[in-house]
Amino acid sequence: MIAQLLFGLVAGYTARFFLPGHDRWGVIVTTLIGMGGAWAGPQLAAKAGLGEAKGWKGFLYAVGGSMLLLIVLRML
Repeated sequence: MIAQLLFGLVAGYTARFFLPGHDRWGVIVTTLIGMGGAWAGPQLAAKAGLGEAKGWKGFLYAVGGSMLLLIVLRML
């Protein structure tokens, strides 16, 4: 559970680093975005036929999913 929270935190802040903006979201929302992206990214990559999410590839998929989720939330 703690590892998932830390992974979500890192993925969420990495996504926010690559998509800067004036968001007033705190640590909790950023962690939730990262956790959602860590779930959605590998799922979408598997459906696209990009292979398994292991190691750095899994982290990149998680960040990509977090970025996608961040874009969708900003549009709302």
